[in-house]
Amino acid sequence: MRVLFASEMGSAAENFHLMKIVAAELRARMPQCEIILATSLKAKDVDISWADKGYSTPKFTFRHDAEGDGVIQQLHYLGWTTDELRKIQFNNWRTLLEELEPEQVICCNAPGAVIVATMLGCPCLTLATEPNVDESRSLELFPELNAWAHDMVGMGVVELTNRPGIAFLSSMSDTPRSSMMLNASPFEYVAKSTAIGPPLLIGRLNDDWKAIQQHLQACGLTPERIGTSELFSDDTLARLACAKPSFVLGAYDFASTSLALSLGVPYLGMPQTELERRQAAQLEASKRSYRITSDPVMVDILLGSMPGFQRDAAARHEADQGGFCSIETALDMVI
Repeated sequence: MRVLFASEMGSAAENFHLMKIVAAELRARMPQCEIILATSLKAKDVDISWADKGYSTPKFTFRHDAEGDGVIQQLHYLGWTTDELRKIQFNNWRTLLEELEPEQVICCNAPGAVIVATMLGCPCLTLATEPNVDESRSLELFPELNAWAHDMVGMGVVELTNRPGIAFLSSMSDTPRSSMMLNASPFEYVAKSTAIGPPLLIGRLNDDWKAIQQHLQACGLTPERIGTSELFSDDTLARLACAKPSFVLGAYDFASTSLALSLGVPYLGMPQTELERRQAAQLEASKRSYRITSDPVMVDILLGSMPGFQRDAAARHEADQGGFCSIETALDMVI
């Protein structure tokens, strides 16, 4: 069986990690399957040894003044606002798919590949994180694309992108969507850890986070700090598999919140963007996370409540497994 993994936007570290764990499950089921990777993302400092062959697809860096965030802005940056550039990208995917003739296409944050694969009749599965989980909502902002799709195959963008898939985020922080997707953990292996280590601070340090870090150190807690991309490195995952953090601090991004929910530990967050604020509202409403500020009094209150937060997080995780199913179960349902 020949399987093509496609990726064209988002975080390279996150995308390659998600594709890697799905590829590992496919290898376990079908040791002789041929796995091919096609991506426009830079594969620097990431593991792509899981693929038998790799293709670098063209990427147009086209800046546009359109407003928006998340998927919308990424599509503008890719040149989707320009009809000619979008058609070039679609033709590139068509040429590659017709040449390789894969029996299964797995698209990780690759809306162009999803559309072309569906048009060509290739079985298509999507992998996504929260900002990209329902691409059709953003693709509808390109009405000329919808008209073109209708002219080509008599289907609109929503129908073309309504593919089954796996969402790598907890159902606790999920948003409504049209396609059938199962929620799976990107940290399934790490979640088996039982030992407890120091707190984990994920992301860039601004002045507020520096103040929080200093206050934690004054209280006898020295958090381990890593960048978001480092979270998906083999070294970091191996350390976390030996001892999970006592709690996680971050900006309510996909990676840090998913880790806390996977491990059943408290999450203290400070959102910066609109996407992160929406994520914060969902998790805080269900008592899955707590807002933190650089105010020392607030930090002390949260630390004083931490034993209760930890008991609640562990109890919820035992009851619902963090809102995730296993990769194995997810693939059983969608392939």
